[in-house]
Amino acid sequence: MPTKDEAELLQIPMTLPVLEIVRVGTSAKDDLPIEVTQYVIPSDRVEQVVVLERDGSAEWPWPDESGEDT
Repeated sequence: MPTKDEAELLQIPMTLPVLEIVRVGTSAKDDLPIEVTQYVIPSDRVEQVVVLERDGSAEWPWPDESGEDT
């Protein structure tokens, strides 16, 4: 849930869930963090799309749950 300040800035009720993303940028030279960005997004303004890929080693079709191969 948003803090009171976040809710006021985003003009949303404190009861509306938010998505919080924290991104840490690191130096290519020594991999130390050099930048932190925090996003707070009202949940009614975000859509998540996930593309799932089957690993090449995965069996298809799934083995029979009884333990017998068909």
